[in-house]
Amino acid sequence: MSLPAAPRRVLLLRAIDELSTVITGEAMHHALQALPDAGLRYDLFRQPRRRLPVRFNFRVGRQPLTSEALNDYYARLLYYPLAARRQRADIYHITDDRYGAVVRWLDPRRCVVSVNHGTPEIFRDELRVGTGVLFRVQRYVFNAIRQAAYILTASAVMRDHILEHYPLAPERIVVNPYGYDACYGPGTDAQRAEARAHYGWPAERFVLLHVGNLGPTKNIETLLRALPLLPERVHFVQAGGAWAPAHQRLIAEHALGSRVQALGRVPELTPLYHGADAFVFPSLMEGFGLPLLEAMAAGLPAVTSNFGTMAEVAGQGALTVDPRDPAALAAAVRGLLDEPGQRQHWRAAGLRR
Repeated sequence: MSLPAAPRRVLLLRAIDELSTVITGEAMHHALQALPDAGLRYDLFRQPRRRLPVRFNFRVGRQPLTSEALNDYYARLLYYPLAARRQRADIYHITDDRYGAVVRWLDPRRCVVSVNHGTPEIFRDELRVGTGVLFRVQRYVFNAIRQAAYILTASAVMRDHILEHYPLAPERIVVNPYGYDACYGPGTDAQRAEARAHYGWPAERFVLLHVGNLGPTKNIETLLRALPLLPERVHFVQAGGAWAPAHQRLIAEHALGSRVQALGRVPELTPLYHGADAFVFPSLMEGFGLPLLEAMAAGLPAVTSNFGTMAEVAGQGALTVDPRDPAALAAAVRGLLDEPGQRQHWRAAGLRR
């Protein structure tokens, strides 16, 4: 009697320590392990970060150069690929496109890459980052990604963008939208009251929530310019980032110190979604925009951008406006503030979506 064939090994290569993609990699591994056995074994490759023993911070022309940036390049382009190359698997799934250079060190015919963020052309065209060192590094990484057998994108917008800029066979790019965890369902009145008490939000305060980092793609400056156009009982709460100098200047200029709250990284997002009154997500570019999906699933009326993946994720489930226009953002929030019926409409629309 012949022995059964050993299961083929699928190795998921998780990011080193970027929070959002660490969570994505862990969740993907957990979900795949729960699938019925199809002769595949799913393993998750974790690798701790190793830093170079240097510290510096200076500029080369207009380009800032820091030891932190050098450590990121070292981790993504050399240290992690060398560690991954020592692993043996039948299929390699790189779960974070920022580590796409790994494909150069493996058999690309066995590689799948999830593009969660974007291409160099998006950063160049949408954010005007130019074609300096950062752009060239991104190009180096994406030219490795395009060699993989398959590319997964979370949105049709991103798939179309890749096909526009890279000569790839369409069947090699698969749209694989994100889902959300069941914990992000609508909260009860008791959960809302508990969350607001924990964060010190009085009943009369209208809490406008944003979740994510505070990089330039998040467009928080426009939101801070919209806040003075709204009544003082509207407060902006940010979870996941830290104010940049540009944000601090706007907060000081418009005397917003008592109306904004930066929580940084929080251990759990569910209470924030349950305690807030509305969600705002005015991004200029997202690979998908998972917090928007989570907020809608939690029953929060949401305001987001009227283009790109934000509009794709929102569908008919959220208010979409020009994110570069502070008055448009303020008007959308004002409608939710003044009209309970509008809040209920967008809550129901988000849950349907």
